[in-house]
Amino acid sequence: MTNKKKIILVGPPAAGKTTITKVFFQKSNPKILLEKPLEPTRGVHTSLFSLFNSELGIFDLAGQENQNWFSKDNDIFEHSNIITCIFDINSSLENITSFLNNIIDIKAKFDSLSECKIFSFLHKIDTVDNSYLNEKINAIKNYYKRKFPSNGFYMEIFGTSIAKENYYPTFHILSNILISIYPEDNASINLSEYENIKQDLKIIANCKLSVKYKVLNLSNKFNLSFDVLKFHLERLDKLGMIEYLSYKNFIRLTYRSELLKKDLKKEIDDMDKIREDNDIKLFNIFLNLNKIPLSDF
Repeated sequence: MTNKKKIILVGPPAAGKTTITKVFFQKSNPKILLEKPLEPTRGVHTSLFSLFNSELGIFDLAGQENQNWFSKDNDIFEHSNIITCIFDINSSLENITSFLNNIIDIKAKFDSLSECKIFSFLHKIDTVDNSYLNEKINAIKNYYKRKFPSNGFYMEIFGTSIAKENYYPTFHILSNILISIYPEDNASINLSEYENIKQDLKIIANCKLSVKYKVLNLSNKFNLSFDVLKFHLERLDKLGMIEYLSYKNFIRLTYRSELLKKDLKKEIDDMDKIREDNDIKLFNIFLNLNKIPLSDF
């Protein structure tokens, strides 16, 4: 496995970079992180994964050290496939565009970043209303239309949050960003995997939150052999949708499943509405994401 991909998360201090990494890539409970925010990151926090036929490095850069990351001698951004700039939605337009201008200058500086995509997250949108979010996004876009009138510098801007009502849309955004750098690997999902994901979702749909289920009883409930049920439970555990109890003899849905059941209600209620070219891909890419030791990168 020699093909390597690199994603940088960068932004002002306390914008939510580390929280996004922990919630969506390390299965941390978003409810807990909303109640008890993380301590500031120091230096670079690196998470390494295997994904399809490559190694993926996610580099979370401490906001307190942005002056260092932007210095002319620092090469931390080199060979990045994605640079995601994360801002608190309440940051001023001046501060956001000033920061993004630094990133644009860095992209122009390195030949290895010619194909690198820049995304902006306006994070913590649960603290504002939709009209404010839309105004802020339009203001940023209009600023760059004026700054680059000839070709119009293009950058996708999203509103994100780990709050209950925004969790799944943010998961959707991150999944599609990953899919954008793995278009061939995720272009077509075979019928077998398609059916596997549908069965994963059926288990979530037909189990109740806060109920402790005996694994042996679930085998009968879903008319699956014990080995097949175990296969699906391991997949759901990997996605952080269930937790094992009592030496893996029992399971219980997690808070993530509650969020999923809320935002995919139509699809979960009627599995025929799950589309192979849409939501299925979101689960497929995270099912193929496997953490690897730092020493292997």
